[in-house]
Amino acid sequence: MNLTIIEIALFLLCLGGARFGLGRPGLFLMWPIAVIVFPTARVYFGFPLYLYDMIVALMLLEYRRELLAIRWDWKRIPWHYVFIALILVCGIAWPLVVMPVNVQAVWVVGHALLTFSGFGLAALIFYDSARVRERLWLGYGIAASVLILGAIGLTQFGSPAAAGRVAAFFYRDFSQDAFIHSKFYAEIVARRAAGPYGSPNLLGTVAVLAALAASLLVRQRIIVLAVLAAGTIALLSSVSRQAMIGAILAGIIYFIVSRGREKLGAGVVTLAAAPLLVVAFLASDYSTSVLERFSRWDEGVTQDDNFSARYVDGPIRLATTIGKFPSIFVFGTGPDITKLAGGGVYTGGREAGFVSISYLLFLFQYGIIGLLAGIAMHIEAIRNLRYVPAGVRARVAALLTAVFIFYIADNGPNVSETVTMLCLLAVGICSGSALRASRSWRPAATSTRTWQRGLAPATAS
Repeated sequence: MNLTIIEIALFLLCLGGARFGLGRPGLFLMWPIAVIVFPTARVYFGFPLYLYDMIVALMLLEYRRELLAIRWDWKRIPWHYVFIALILVCGIAWPLVVMPVNVQAVWVVGHALLTFSGFGLAALIFYDSARVRERLWLGYGIAASVLILGAIGLTQFGSPAAAGRVAAFFYRDFSQDAFIHSKFYAEIVARRAAGPYGSPNLLGTVAVLAALAASLLVRQRIIVLAVLAAGTIALLSSVSRQAMIGAILAGIIYFIVSRGREKLGAGVVTLAAAPLLVVAFLASDYSTSVLERFSRWDEGVTQDDNFSARYVDGPIRLATTIGKFPSIFVFGTGPDITKLAGGGVYTGGREAGFVSISYLLFLFQYGIIGLLAGIAMHIEAIRNLRYVPAGVRARVAALLTAVFIFYIADNGPNVSETVTMLCLLAVGICSGSALRASRSWRPAATSTRTWQRGLAPATAS
């Protein structure tokens, strides 16, 4: 979606209005809108520069001192620095040894570096208690994005003409891609809306993650209810089984972790709304598509072609490729070798090992260290969950549950900047909350040790 001069001017006007009208926190409003609603929007200067890349680069510049001032203790790991190092080694340093690196490879690496920097930004605004406005505007930006996705899903579902217009808008610069602009594609995404992502699974995944993230960042109940309704519409429009399962499991975890009053309130709303929602669903066109998708499991989940492609064929293909290129096990292939291969860059066939399970993609892209780092990052997030404020802990637990499900179920968390940003947001919230707790406990622990030695603590004059 290459922008016209008028669209570029409008974007810069909105960006300037947010930055200077709302201050630096205004960038947290623009960030999710750019990455969730306009993932294909870019300016072309001989190479594509995506809008969300520009915003993240500006945010890193604006908050560089605060980010560098974060003191990571030995129990917690700055995962953005870990993956930045892995991206540079696996995407630049090692490819120089085994294959030529061109400008496109450098662009892919830079793109990945900015994407993983989102973890540090998320950790910062939960580490620093003074970042209330950043959290607020981030929540509003995500909420607005979900409402837009719901409108897109409602418009696109069941209407090939509307689906074609959506594809023409977001993929208008894909003029050589006959499939994207074909009537066949429009009919497909009318049965399963794809939104701005070109993939129904990605639309469903983003709808779940973004709706859950907005519900924990925004406190106005009417906005939260509107966001959950829009997210549900986008989810049903995508007819994505993995996204629906992720949403259901996230809801179960929410009820398990939530406190008594919160659980009671959510339970009353659920019981009151459930009959109406069931009737409305069965009377809609969504039910036919959803029931047809799940009916493919009637003969067993393992008989589904999608299941065998992900969990049988993919791992076998990866193992075969590693057998041909053992260095992949140690150094991986870099962040997006399939894009390089599609752009005509010599890869020696290494891209054939691509697999649609994000945990295995850590191994494929960053080697065994990347696999261990990815798993450790999520284990640490679970451990840090106890430091998240009690009022939102259940929501963060639900968001983390959805994150884990999507890492197991699909490749979106490793290949879609939108999904990556939302997944890293959940982990960053846990890390920032843990760092904030450890910082506040340190003076208390020092005071306790002082008293145990029989010394009175110094008092402020």
